[in-house]
Amino acid sequence: MNNKDHSELITQKTGLKANTFFSASKLKWVIENEPHIKEGLIKGNILFGTIDTYLLYRLTKCKEYVTDTTNASRTLLFNCIDNRWDNELFSIFEIEQFKLADVKSSSSNFGLSNFENSFLKEIPITGVAGDAQASFFANLCFSPGDSKITTGTGFNIQTNIGTSFKIDPNAFTTLAFSHNKKNYYSFECLGSVAGATISWLKNNLKLIDKVSESESLSQEIEDSGGVALIPAFTGLGPPFWKANARAAFIGISASTTKKQIVRAALESVAFQMVVYLEFLQRDNKFELKNLIVDGGMIKNKLFLQMIADLLKIEIMVPEIEEMSLYGALLFGIQQQKNISELKDLNKFAVKRKAIKYQENQGLQRSFHHWKKLIDIYFISNQEKN
Repeated sequence: MNNKDHSELITQKTGLKANTFFSASKLKWVIENEPHIKEGLIKGNILFGTIDTYLLYRLTKCKEYVTDTTNASRTLLFNCIDNRWDNELFSIFEIEQFKLADVKSSSSNFGLSNFENSFLKEIPITGVAGDAQASFFANLCFSPGDSKITTGTGFNIQTNIGTSFKIDPNAFTTLAFSHNKKNYYSFECLGSVAGATISWLKNNLKLIDKVSESESLSQEIEDSGGVALIPAFTGLGPPFWKANARAAFIGISASTTKKQIVRAALESVAFQMVVYLEFLQRDNKFELKNLIVDGGMIKNKLFLQMIADLLKIEIMVPEIEEMSLYGALLFGIQQQKNISELKDLNKFAVKRKAIKYQENQGLQRSFHHWKKLIDIYFISNQEKN
């Protein structure tokens, strides 16, 4: 097999792309450069796992070597269709097979712990999930089309595609959760910069003193005056996939103001999310349903309104900012209360508020201008080179 064949096989089995973001390439490097670790892994003296595996192992006083399907699915070594560690994937990364953590669904009995003597007696650990998938579950995205955006330093978008494993070239296919021995999958977009863009305005450019000013200053003007930020600080992610691209302000003139630069930066955060969702809907011929936005940027009401206005839909915002924490709790509740139907979890839903769509032709024009600039300066030019 050549590298292209390897990449295709990885995607077909994991839904992900061969990328150093995930665990397998890191493990390969460690094994190649630290012979004693390789020997320890084979003998069982050293264990490999994601952070949840480590925490479970330590919290249970080294009794439980276990993980859940969502965390296992992020290693590039786990077959997300058959729910098993995959020897062929190990072979691709030239990693010898060794004992790996037992894999359970996110709602399971993972062991007992008194949490470093925080409790008088041991209590069961019954909910474990990866950050993105926990938020997805907490927002009750149980039906095809249900979608959520989690905002923070970066952003994560997931859209439920049901129980059939599908591949989209502009997204990851994620094992969102397992229920009643069935896997539920989502299309997923990982973005490196969201809140980081606003922090950059504050910490690097010193244009604002606190992140909340990105909203207040932007509200004082109707638009960015033609200024656009392409936030490719670490490359342009999906749906463009231009790893070598770098960020740029375009359209600055002698009359450009600080407010216009700040607004252009805030708009760029919303634009990169919306353009991905546009591609996803077009390529898969479906409409978004029940779009929920959570995470740190929900404090910025103007940002939320931009998302609603650009997509021309009502979006929902939960009262709890960090829904990933609630998702782990909800998985635990499901196990503890032996809940067999997903719809029965609706009674644990977090209260939400609606952001209604408003007609905003100026914002739409800015968005179309932003996309055009990417086509001209970041897509066409690179294709010519």
